[in-house]
Amino acid sequence: MRKLGMILALILFFTGSVFAERVTQGEAINHFNEGVKFQNKGNFAAAASAYQKTIYLEPGPELKKLALNNLGAMFAKQEDFTSAEAAFRQALDIDAGYKNALANLGYLYYLKGDEETALKFLMKAEGLKEGKSDFVTESKQGQF
Repeated sequence: MRKLGMILALILFFTGSVFAERVTQGEAINHFNEGVKFQNKGNFAAAASAYQKTIYLEPGPELKKLALNNLGAMFAKQEDFTSAEAAFRQALDIDAGYKNALANLGYLYYLKGDEETALKFLMKAEGLKEGKSDFVTESKQGQF
């Protein structure tokens, strides 16, 4: 009987954790979607708040990097290049190959007048190698 109670307690503990993570992720997705709506309407303060909530609530990396990239884009549009760069780099800390953040960072450097660094980030975003003019392709079944 004691074993059964222990097993039930363990089951409740683990399923409760999974449920809490799903609820938190659901809230994070809702905040992210709100951020997108506010950003599209030009309400950057409300969008930034929604994205910050997303970053705080999201248990995994995927939505965090999207929110950070969107924050960076908003900062860049407001010509706050320091905050924009920080947000893009945080997204890249999560996923070093995240193409949107690489491209946005490249464009940011272009706007700042650093064409050499801009080109490096843009080439990395597009999968180009320096000195090569071809795109690097990925092979997937049925696609070229």
